Amino acid sequence: MDLIGYKVIKAQGERSFWWEADVEELGAAELPEFARSLERLRDNVRRHADKLPPPAAALVPAPAMAADAPAGDAASYYLAY
Repeated sequence: MDLIGYKVIKAQGERSFWWEADVEELGAAELPEFARSLERLRDNVRRHADKLPPPAAALVPAPAMAADAPAGDAASYYLAY
């Protein structure tokens, strides 16, 4: 691990994950590398999320509005039943 990595771990403190490090504790030299690491993490998470199947709720069509549904928007209809 390089010097920047150690500084990030120190800035992490009691937090569970390195990406939660307190950026106020990092110096100007560490911030660009920390930002690049966060971008790589974001890209990796996005790539893995794109491989996941859609959530089951997205596959189930919403029920049609009943003729006796109360007036108003769909949210109030679903909250009423």
